[in-house]
Amino acid sequence: MIKNKKAIASSSIRKKVDLYLDKTNLKKEFDYILCGDEASHPKPYPDLYNNVCSYFNFDKNNVIILEDSKNGLLSAKNADIEKRLYIPDLLLLSEEDEKELSYKKFNDLIEVRDYIKNNFFNKNK
Repeated sequence: MIKNKKAIASSSIRKKVDLYLDKTNLKKEFDYILCGDEASHPKPYPDLYNNVCSYFNFDKNNVIILEDSKNGLLSAKNADIEKRLYIPDLLLLSEEDEKELSYKKFNDLIEVRDYIKNNFFNKNK
């Protein structure tokens, strides 16, 4: 069975990301973590996503991005990653930006989990 790799490509600084992951006991769930203070250029530049894809030697057609911000979606788009899933945060995107930047919009993480599970994993072909 192929293990799906999970990474974090966050604009936040490493100290902040580690704090949240330690508090939620989620750090062990990720195979790779790259933070804004470790990249040459922040989002909306593609550096964070390109670095993660290079680290795993991923075909970008097999990558799913989960984002909550315009800069994050722009970063993924600039990295030529098509599957950009969007969950609105405090600052909502315009309908035009939503259509241009996101592959699909969700209301919460439960919807995202179910969508990914039903559309990308455990498919018998």
